[in-house]
Amino acid sequence: MAREQACISKKIICTGLVQGIGFRPSVYRLAQKNALTGSVRNLGGAVEIILQGLPEQITAFMETFAAIFPSIKYDNQVLERALKYESFQIIKSAQALEQVTLTPDLGLCSDCAKELRTKSNRRFRYPFISCASCGPRYSILEQLPYDREHTSMQEFTMCKDCQEEYEAPCDRRFHAQTISCSQCSPILLFGELSGDAALAAAITHLKNGSVLAVKGIGGYHLACSALDAKATKRLRTLKGRSNKAFAVMFADLSSLEEFCIVSEDEKNLLLSPAKPIVIVRKKTVAGPLFDSLAAASCGAFLPYTGLHWLLTKECGPLVLTSANYAEQPIIADDEVMQSLKCARIDGIIYHERKIIHPNEDSVVKVVAGQTQFVRRGRGYVPAPLALAPQVTHKTIFAAGGDLKSVFGFSQKATVVLSEPFGDLEERAALERYSESYQSLKETLQIAKLDLVVCDQHPGYHSVRYAEQLGLPILRVQHHHAHIASVIAEHQLAGTVLGIAFDGNGYGSDGNLWGGEFFVCTGQDYNRYAHLMYTKLIGGDSSFKDAKKSAYCFLQTAGINDEEDERNKILQAALANNINTVLSSGMGRLFEAVSSLLNICHYNSYEGECAMLLEQEAQKAYEEGQTPVDLKWSLQQTEEGWLLDPRPMLKTLYARRTTKNKGALALGFHYALSEVTVRTALLINSEQRIKQIALSGGVFQNALLTTLVVKQLQEQGFSVYLNNSVPPNDGGLALGQAYLGLINSKVVKTVG
Repeated sequence: MAREQACISKKIICTGLVQGIGFRPSVYRLAQKNALTGSVRNLGGAVEIILQGLPEQITAFMETFAAIFPSIKYDNQVLERALKYESFQIIKSAQALEQVTLTPDLGLCSDCAKELRTKSNRRFRYPFISCASCGPRYSILEQLPYDREHTSMQEFTMCKDCQEEYEAPCDRRFHAQTISCSQCSPILLFGELSGDAALAAAITHLKNGSVLAVKGIGGYHLACSALDAKATKRLRTLKGRSNKAFAVMFADLSSLEEFCIVSEDEKNLLLSPAKPIVIVRKKTVAGPLFDSLAAASCGAFLPYTGLHWLLTKECGPLVLTSANYAEQPIIADDEVMQSLKCARIDGIIYHERKIIHPNEDSVVKVVAGQTQFVRRGRGYVPAPLALAPQVTHKTIFAAGGDLKSVFGFSQKATVVLSEPFGDLEERAALERYSESYQSLKETLQIAKLDLVVCDQHPGYHSVRYAEQLGLPILRVQHHHAHIASVIAEHQLAGTVLGIAFDGNGYGSDGNLWGGEFFVCTGQDYNRYAHLMYTKLIGGDSSFKDAKKSAYCFLQTAGINDEEDERNKILQAALANNINTVLSSGMGRLFEAVSSLLNICHYNSYEGECAMLLEQEAQKAYEEGQTPVDLKWSLQQTEEGWLLDPRPMLKTLYARRTTKNKGALALGFHYALSEVTVRTALLINSEQRIKQIALSGGVFQNALLTTLVVKQLQEQGFSVYLNNSVPPNDGGLALGQAYLGLINSKVVKTVG
């Protein structure tokens, strides 16, 4: 009786990543260990725990709980009146009372990988092995809470053995919603074959040089042996991708390290639950890998499903590239993939588990000792990003941009970003964008939006989509959103100097911006410096032609490049302002320099010229070459400081025929870094700012970013980069959402 009177009851509401990670089974086992009674249940995107027992038992539970789940937020209260529990139970889910949090898809864990290769295990060589700690999550979720009947696994009935594991508290698969085996499903399919026969046939095809479509977690890939030059050439023809390097999947780290140099930070990323593609350096002795492309780096990743592990273990390194056309969303529908099968695809490896939320593989790299996203997708989407606690709790839709398009929803000081959609100029991408808006809004259980935030560009498809929602709308300058994304993820307070180096974004003066120095305070910014305007021919769509951009930059520098066969036409267009724009885009300058040094004249994919310029400079840096001394000019005008590249361009033009392009390319990077730091110091002398945020697509250049960060830090600045979202347009929605949350200005409704 004394024990019963001494017992207390507590209710704990847990938020954060609590869905699809084996959270409830872990709570169950911890409660059992501490002899507590009560219950645990899903509450939409949250989890509710009821604990009953002695105060010291509950204290012991909470201490261990906090150590096991340090990132999970929770609040608890003592219940004066509560039902008496005879035991601790996992009970039926209820409707959400708290903010919804979704869990990304999780890569193959070490325990499942071990079972996969153990002959005595009943899941030996089972391609879809998973447990409470790994497997598909968001990609199969139809609605919350995350229970089997709310996922695309509901179509598969568990066999007796799986059911027993699912119900056994001590089993790894206790309440694992994706539990399955070869006796229940899903089953691997290849043509008329299924199961082991399908797997064996697919392996034979890949070993013999075939190109196959392979269904992964987030969508279909096209696959072939990375060591077979004929197969990769066929794949290039199929994808219409003549130059851009493919991502390569390796069976394990030792296999990867035969061909690439991998740092400890890169290893940690490769082995993380997200299993992203990581950009690593190729060894010079890489041999036949990467179909003889001259790229110095490789997008490498490790198997994140049992199927991938089985294929790479048998076939060696495999090229795995998303089954889509450039700038279009990944294919996830079985019927669509079947309809696109052609003579160049030798077969399709698939299964019948439906993909609800298609998602591209994430791509990351290590820059200046920090993780940088090139693309945030599978393994990270839709994990929420926390904002500063002082922001308002408005519910916002952030429309993002048109290139590398990503949108976002904000609720209660967090932002959930969507998967990437590609270029919204493509109809299929815009349709997927619209479908995902509806789907994610419903999944997050957002009943009402308070505000829509979008770009200022009048021609963006994302802007038109935002306008047709008929809600209060806030238009945010493109590069201000870039800088705000850094401020948001690092929760920076006070005044921040933002340096945005980018291709092009619509400026408040109607020109195209992209080489900007902003002083940002709260919701406002002032443009204190920028790259000097250059008159360029053509709009966004014509900027693939780096040689034409180079001609325009040289004209600005007073150089008439008669070597360009279009000299008279281009000169006339500039003189008569035929289809011309004023641009301060730093990305355009990189392309122009790449062409000027005869490195690359045309972007067959986005950023090709700039990346090859960086590669040439990086090679010279590693060889210890002395960079050519190049100078920029800084001019103070009524509109602020202008970064004038003309002296640098004149030197490059005079020395463009030298055989040593690397020293010139390296000199360009050093000179840009120097003028960037010099400008920051000039602004700091007036504004006394010590926080600097770097963002924009140009800061994907690892060499430039490393130089700038190092030199700014040496001058006493605190420097912040995007670590949770890409610095390219894939991070715009985060900055837009943040600016919407702190905005206090009157916002008009567009109807």
